[in-house]
Amino acid sequence: MGGVAGQTPKIAVLAPMWLPGHWDYCWSWVVVGLRCNFFGGRNEAPPAPALVLSPQPAATNTESAPGTLVSTPAAENVVATIAPPATATTSTVTAAVNEPATATSEATAVSLYGFVTPTPIAGAQETEFRPGTGDVGWWTDGPDGQINLNDSYLYAGALDGQNYLAAARFDLKRIPRGTPILGGELRLTGLRADQFDPNAGGTWLVQLLGQSELSTLGGANFMMIYSAPASVTLLPQLTSAEVSVGGVNRWVFDANTLQWIEQQRLNGADTIVARIVGATNPGGQSLFGWDSGIGPTSAGDGPVLALSLGPAPTETPPAPDS
Repeated sequence: MGGVAGQTPKIAVLAPMWLPGHWDYCWSWVVVGLRCNFFGGRNEAPPAPALVLSPQPAATNTESAPGTLVSTPAAENVVATIAPPATATTSTVTAAVNEPATATSEATAVSLYGFVTPTPIAGAQETEFRPGTGDVGWWTDGPDGQINLNDSYLYAGALDGQNYLAAARFDLKRIPRGTPILGGELRLTGLRADQFDPNAGGTWLVQLLGQSELSTLGGANFMMIYSAPASVTLLPQLTSAEVSVGGVNRWVFDANTLQWIEQQRLNGADTIVARIVGATNPGGQSLFGWDSGIGPTSAGDGPVLALSLGPAPTETPPAPDS
């Protein structure tokens, strides 16, 4: 081992390296300083599905939905939900119910330790946020690279070799900066499944993105939406058994996620984005559509971000750049 005067000596070692798309460490020769740490392990958060992407054209705003809508009965299924990824915060996985979409239905949340029934938080202001025009859409990586804002459906999955993803953007300006967020949940309602094969092995990952990572959906192509870093990942992923036309997929937020949303407002962010990414076995048909809440064939059951807000502060905290 040799070195240059005034520099830290270096040595070639066999060390664990992480490769994009691989969630185990592999071994590779690298050159490191003498002052280094050796470690190994496994990243517990699942990756977004790896996709083969194609060039994207300009956006369009047409109602473009493959196939013919066929309604099927909604089944009630229990699905585990929500844990932020290791890159943002850590949390304990909780659970929620995939419930029929009825005006009077009351979901029963399920924890890992027993059954509990969520109740309104005393003194909290219950507020719902829904995406507006220009804040919902779906994208595909196919040759024509369809980009559809304001479509009735939020498509995610795979169809005829093309990958689809969807996103919904929520405006949070109604929340005064510094307001404590005491509870919350995200709800998506299924609307279309006629291009969906329940035996295709499809899965869907729902994630929350901050404004600094994705500030607008207008003008964004598939790659821009897909590659934007997520701050919160809702776990476990949805499976074929947990999606249905009229079924509501509901995630109850844990303390870490509520703190993240609260911090977004403190930092001056006005919006957050919910992204739905689908994956399937090669050649599988797993295209599923949730209701966007906008468009001629929407049932009016678009994405809902429901938050329980505490009292607003008597003095607005100073802006981050002040």
